[in-house]
Amino acid sequence: MREKNMSENEERFMTAMGDAWFERNHARKELDIPMGCKLFEKAMQHRLIRMGPESKILEIGCSSGYNLTYLCEKYQLQGYGIDPSGEAVAYGNEKIQREESKINLRQGTADKLPFEDQIFSVVILGFCMYCIDRKYVSCVVSEIDRVLKVGGMVAIWDFDTPFPYRRANIHHENLWTYKYDMAKLFSGNPQYTLIEKRSFSDEEEGFVPDIQERCALNILYKEQMKDVYRENSI
Repeated sequence: MREKNMSENEERFMTAMGDAWFERNHARKELDIPMGCKLFEKAMQHRLIRMGPESKILEIGCSSGYNLTYLCEKYQLQGYGIDPSGEAVAYGNEKIQREESKINLRQGTADKLPFEDQIFSVVILGFCMYCIDRKYVSCVVSEIDRVLKVGGMVAIWDFDTPFPYRRANIHHENLWTYKYDMAKLFSGNPQYTLIEKRSFSDEEEGFVPDIQERCALNILYKEQMKDVYRENSI
């Protein structure tokens, strides 16, 4: 049974959180491409080059679409983004229109993606899973699986602690953030194979001893169903 979607009040709260993040980080400056996106490009450049202009990328938690714009313009891909912040999406779409870029941003949340089944070759989640209320995580994973093509990839860059860790959100009282090996949310399904993992921190590429500062890029490949389930004639 599928988990319940966010209520209207919860969606409004997520919108307010997204707007606040955008205001803190992006409204007055252009953001640099983050380490996770750079590592994804470095690891998968050969696949990105081969994808072609008909291939579609989805970024969940896209803000104003700066990662999408970078990747899609460089590799001639079609970019779609979804973010709870109406301010970030409006800012990004205005910029995209000025630059005549082929990126489409929409306001929304990851528990109910407004896209058809199996249309994306890549789904990106850059530092967004740690903010999602745990009661909606299974629904988000299900939605990502629904829209991702067989043979496609999920790219996650997020915190990477050796055990599940919860701590208060410094920007929002009474909210929690969750640190965890986010690849495990998918790798428990035999249809997903972890094909790349690269550690980094806010400061540098590579592993760091401080558990709180550990981050990682994880890339998972969605296998053909027939390749991962053996037939049993008994």
